Amino acid sequence: MDPSDERQTVDWEDLDKKRFYSYGITFFMGVRALLYPPFLLKTKIQVARGGASEKSAFQVARATVREEGVRGLYKGFWISSTSLVFRQVYFTTYEVVRHHLGPGSDLYQRLGPEKGELVRNMSAGAASSAVMQCFTVPLDIIGQVYGESGLRGFYRGFGISVLQFAPTSAIWWAAYGVYSRAFVRALGNLPEPVPELTAQQRQVGGQAAAGFCTGMTTVLLTNPLDVLRTRLQVEGRRGDDRTIASEYRILMAESGPRGLMKGLGPRILAMAPASVLIVSVYELIKRLSRKTPLPPPPAGTPQLPSQPPATARTAAFATTTVTDPNHR
Repeated sequence: MDPSDERQTVDWEDLDKKRFYSYGITFFMGVRALLYPPFLLKTKIQVARGGASEKSAFQVARATVREEGVRGLYKGFWISSTSLVFRQVYFTTYEVVRHHLGPGSDLYQRLGPEKGELVRNMSAGAASSAVMQCFTVPLDIIGQVYGESGLRGFYRGFGISVLQFAPTSAIWWAAYGVYSRAFVRALGNLPEPVPELTAQQRQVGGQAAAGFCTGMTTVLLTNPLDVLRTRLQVEGRRGDDRTIASEYRILMAESGPRGLMKGLGPRILAMAPASVLIVSVYELIKRLSRKTPLPPPPAGTPQLPSQPPATARTAAFATTTVTDPNHR
């Protein structure tokens, strides 16, 4: 790891927890409000049948507004937003796991800086996502489906949620680590006559570019699992005997292989910008929550971004409850 990266990283022990949690809930409520409509549209497209499944995101949005007004784009918003409280569990798990797998750990030292950072990020992302599903899967169901299936119904799709979001979070972290370092270094070596960027400009620009590319990469790799998970949770309320395999067979019979890419458009429209937004907001929260101010970097030292949470779910937050920046 670059020494300047380690200096500028705000670790778990550096945070004032009271400020960290209060800022997190407040700031991410705003993020959720911005991201909720695209993910609601994505869900509608993924669970649609027949001709309705061929409609574009714009057509679905127009029909929703015509039938229900603008409020229809926020159906279930307040119920699903209760997960913001539980989402602090995601942040806490992520930060604690990453802290324990840092440069002082035996695993990190055996693997070395490059592989150590990769494993550290992937492990923290996967662990935090798996823990988070215990709280958010029932809220996904309540927020998007107004049916009664009992306690078992609340956790329908729990298995596939873990199977999707744990790898999704791991992929996000791995990709972000690679992209962020590449972009920050590239911005520090711009050719003439481009003016030299300040350390802060390199950091912000690198974060934004890395977040965007990470969101795109994660969406493309995980959309098939997202389709199956959404259908299993939403459509499965008609019966409790649905499985991942049976849902896959139904989807293939209805739409063929391209059915696995249902909702890809609105998911990309939300996930890529969401990753940029979540990266920036989380970095801001951590800096505002730091117990002591960050020391200024030495002159001429490039600043690499500290690791933000992809929600993975979104990207923690980019999820069907938006829920997912990253959420999904």
